[in-house]
Amino acid sequence: APAAPAGRATQPRLAAWRAAARDNMAADGLKIVCAQSAALVVTIALLAAAFVGFTETENTCDEDPTPMGLKDWYLGFFLIEVVSVGFFICLILALLFVWRAPVT
Repeated sequence: APAAPAGRATQPRLAAWRAAARDNMAADGLKIVCAQSAALVVTIALLAAAFVGFTETENTCDEDPTPMGLKDWYLGFFLIEVVSVGFFICLILALLFVWRAPVT
């Protein structure tokens, strides 16, 4: 068989990786999906707490020695949690797609 160009995996190697992933998923897949789902729920709870903190904090709640006010901190925390929720959703979907994909 001709060699694959540099930087590209051959199809049999990808099939072997997918088969190994499916074997691992068959053994521990439910645990992985449950752990990721639990992490997503906790992250959503933190996202809600950050949103409530941001909306309930007054604009005058700033300390003089710090350059960042409390409302700005809650906004930054909220944005980090939004990114984390998106990451967990992508991670769970990728895992489920690998789990369901046929091995060729």
